[in-house]
Amino acid sequence: MKYKVLIMTFARKIEIAVNNVPIGTVFSIPDLHFPPVSSANIKVKLNRMVRAGRLQKLVNGKYYRAMESVFGATLPSTEELVKDILYTDGKISGYLTGNSVWTSMQLTTQFSGTITVGVNARKASIRRAGQKIMFIVQHNKITSENIHLLQILDALKFIKKIPDTTVSASFSKLNNIIKHLSEKDLKAITKLSMKYPPRVRAALGAILDNGEHNDLTDTLYASLNQISEYKFGITTDIMLNTSKWHIK
Repeated sequence: MKYKVLIMTFARKIEIAVNNVPIGTVFSIPDLHFPPVSSANIKVKLNRMVRAGRLQKLVNGKYYRAMESVFGATLPSTEELVKDILYTDGKISGYLTGNSVWTSMQLTTQFSGTITVGVNARKASIRRAGQKIMFIVQHNKITSENIHLLQILDALKFIKKIPDTTVSASFSKLNNIIKHLSEKDLKAITKLSMKYPPRVRAALGAILDNGEHNDLTDTLYASLNQISEYKFGITTDIMLNTSKWHIK
């Protein structure tokens, strides 16, 4: 009898630990801070909670408490769905990009069922909670300081794929975003762009080519093949110096 009481007490401790995890936060067994020797018992308890509908399983070994709405259990945020990909051993190993970021940048209002993550090594697409997670290779080192700049460069790279808008409208908004960057960020984004396709450097150069950043535009211009053309379909009222940068 005493043994059964101890087991029930530990099960209750697990429930308390789970209930202390904020709703919508994805967690794994180590996040509950029990001794590793208890992992097997904890897994059994968590799976019972899942079957009882008190807990949701995202993928094997990862769980979350869902907020209930009139439409049923809500999913965690995009960041929570992929946080184990964005961080490895506490260090940044990826960043959100693509449509989920384009909406926050106000480049589009259309949401997508696909989550895009930039990483330094090629990865196959996966699915979680009914959503596709696809990966793009980022050739620059990913740091907390440069993620917002990489997201801007990705938007320039994939500008034709931004949904529910036009290329010209997207250029206009990106032009405004880039022109409000600090001098430090402008130098950093120019350096980062060197590992992007030439069309991205041409677009960035055209945006910066207003007479105030000659050192940066000279660097970008020198990196381009002057007989190449970059077809975006931008109207001249959006960007007047397209001919100099061979943008069509």
